[in-house]
Amino acid sequence: MCGIGAGTTTTIAVDTVDATTKFAVGDTVYDDTGASVGIVSVVAASQITLAANNSVALANNENLKKNISCYCTLFI
Repeated sequence: MCGIGAGTTTTIAVDTVDATTKFAVGDTVYDDTGASVGIVSVVAASQITLAANNSVALANNENLKKNISCYCTLFI
């Protein structure tokens, strides 16, 4: 696989890791630059399905990330 063009698919093949251990339905997927790729609608061990076509192009073996909420404690 040589990559995925922007806006071309809702499915992303995953290799080297079980996607179900990293992503869940509703997660936003980000590429390695922090650009939003899309929102997960289905996740399987070797494939992520997005709710809509991918927003940005993806290189082969690109490191995908998910949104991580940050909770801060304010001392007043």
